Amino acid sequence: MASLALVKEGGLPQCKPIVHVNIDSTQAAVSASLRQVCIQLYTLGLPAEALSSAEIVLAEVLNNIVEHAYQNQAGQNIALWIGQAKKRLNFKVVDQGQPLPDLELPAGKATDLDVQTCDLPEGGFGWFLIKSLAKDISYNRHPNENEIQFAIEV
Repeated sequence: MASLALVKEGGLPQCKPIVHVNIDSTQAAVSASLRQVCIQLYTLGLPAEALSSAEIVLAEVLNNIVEHAYQNQAGQNIALWIGQAKKRLNFKVVDQGQPLPDLELPAGKATDLDVQTCDLPEGGFGWFLIKSLAKDISYNRHPNENEIQFAIEV
């Protein structure tokens, strides 16, 4: 289970601190943590569109880490910081899993939906959604650590 705490130091610069969450690398822990974080964000009185965008982007990023970076191995940590600045929420997600291919964010291209239902891809929508909803997305690989930062406008 995740530990949800108010950020007091570290995390994101130049932001009003909101939360820091440590999440176990399982789908169940991600789901539970996402619910906790969304409740915390809801209490800020943000517009519904910003809350929805934050939930979708966070779900995609966290689930990608579980599935790809940690290859569904439980017991690994995902650290999430959220800070509030003027008209935006800033997110930082850190894990110690496998790096992104070529140490770059995926292209996130739209998938062709003009095909037979049986020919629709099972995945491939995540990075398109992330790049459509988030701003200032960055990825850095530090020694043995991935860091993804992005913002959601409010």
